[in-house]
Amino acid sequence: MQRDHEKNSDNRELRRRAEERLKITDGDIDRMSDVDVKSLVQDLQIYQAELEITIEDLRETQLELSHAHDRYRDLYQSAPVGYLTLDQKGVIKQANATASELLGIEPDKLKNMQFPQLVPRDDRDRCYLYLRKVYKSQLPNSADFRFLKASHQEQTFLRLRTMRIAISEGEEEWGMALVDVTEAKRSVEALKLSEQELRRRTEDLAACNEELESFSFSVAHDLRTPLQITKSFVEILLKECMENFDQECHDYLQLIHSNTQRMGSIIDDLLALTKISRKEMELTDIDLSEMARLSVKEISEINPDRAVDVKIQDGLRVRGDARLMSLVLGNLLDNAWKYTAKEEYAHVEFGAFEKDSETVYYVKDNGTGFDMKYAHKLFAPFKRLHSDKEFYGTGVGLAIVERAIKRHGGRVWAEGARGEGAVFYFTLGDR
Repeated sequence: MQRDHEKNSDNRELRRRAEERLKITDGDIDRMSDVDVKSLVQDLQIYQAELEITIEDLRETQLELSHAHDRYRDLYQSAPVGYLTLDQKGVIKQANATASELLGIEPDKLKNMQFPQLVPRDDRDRCYLYLRKVYKSQLPNSADFRFLKASHQEQTFLRLRTMRIAISEGEEEWGMALVDVTEAKRSVEALKLSEQELRRRTEDLAACNEELESFSFSVAHDLRTPLQITKSFVEILLKECMENFDQECHDYLQLIHSNTQRMGSIIDDLLALTKISRKEMELTDIDLSEMARLSVKEISEINPDRAVDVKIQDGLRVRGDARLMSLVLGNLLDNAWKYTAKEEYAHVEFGAFEKDSETVYYVKDNGTGFDMKYAHKLFAPFKRLHSDKEFYGTGVGLAIVERAIKRHGGRVWAEGARGEGAVFYFTLGDR
C-alpha cells in the first residue's frame, strides 16, 4: 500500500515537471537549445515508461479483483447457508443458490419478490413484524418460520438471521441468512410426543399399580377374618374333640392348622408390602447401629435356643424413614439368622464401607448361601430359593427390603455361594 502511494507521488511529480516544461516552451519552441529539447524528450519518455508500468499494475490489480470476485461469487453461491439481500421494504435484491434451493424458487424469480410473501398466509403478519423490528432496532435478530416450497407439498422450517449490511445508492440493504432447521424441529416435536406418551404410560402404570396395591390390600384384609375363624375352629377341634377323631383326622386338622398359620403370615407380609408404597415417608435422623441391635434382640428372644455371634459396626447414622429402615434391617437380619441355623458356629455381621463416594451398607452371614445364577429371583415376591422343609418363609421379606430401599432412592443387591454364606448390600441414595 505504501509502495503504491509512493509510485503515484512519483508519477504526479513527473507529470508536473513535464507540464511545466511544456508551458515554458509552448510559445518559443524554436528558440530551445538541443540540450533543452533532449531533456524534455527524456522527461516525456520517463513519464511514458512510468505510465505504462502503472497501466500494467492496474491490469494486474483488475485481474486480481476479477479472480477475487469469482471466488467470492463461488463461495456465496455454494455456501451451506442461504443468503438473501433485502431492501428497506423487504424486497429481495439478491439470492444465492442455497437460498433458492431452500425456498424452492429459481434465483431470478426470487429477485424483486416481497420476502414475507414467501411465508404461508397464516404466518405472514408475524414475518412483517419481524422485519419491522429488525429495521427499527438496526440490530441483528433471529426467528424461525415455516415455508412451503413451490410444489406446496413439502414443508420446511428455516431459521432467519437478519442484519444491516450496507447503504447502497442512499438506500439501506439488509443481509438475511437462512438455515434449515426442519430436522431439528421434527426431532423436538418427536421428543415432545415421546414425552407425552411416556407421561401417559407412566400415569397409566401408576394408576394400575395403585389399583393393584388397593386390590392386594383389600384381598389380604378381607381374607384375614375368615382365615382367623378357620384357624380358631381348628384349634377348638384339636383341643376339645380329639377323642372323637382317629389319627388320620388328627393329621388332617394339624395340616389345616399349619397352612392357616402360613396363610396368615403371607397375608401379614402382603399387607406390609402394600403399605410400603401407600404411606408417605417421614424422614428423620436414624441410628442404624442401634436399630440393628434392637432387631437382633427381638430375633434372639424369639429363638432363645440359638447362639449366634453378632458383630454390629458403631456410628452408622442415616436420614430416612424409621419405619421402612426397621423393616429393611429386620428382614435382612432375620434372614441371616434363619439361614445360619444349620451352622455349628453362626456368624452375622452388619456394617458399612465407602465406595465411589457412596456409603454401602451390608448384612453378612456364613450360612447356607445361594447359587448366583438365581440371584435375580431373590427380590421377587413369593420367589424362594429354598423349600419350606429346608427353611420356613413366605418369600415376601426381600421384596419388602427392595421396595423400602427404592423408596429411599437407593439400590440393593446380593452376593453369595452355595454353602459359603451370603452378603446383602444396599445404599440409601442422597438424602
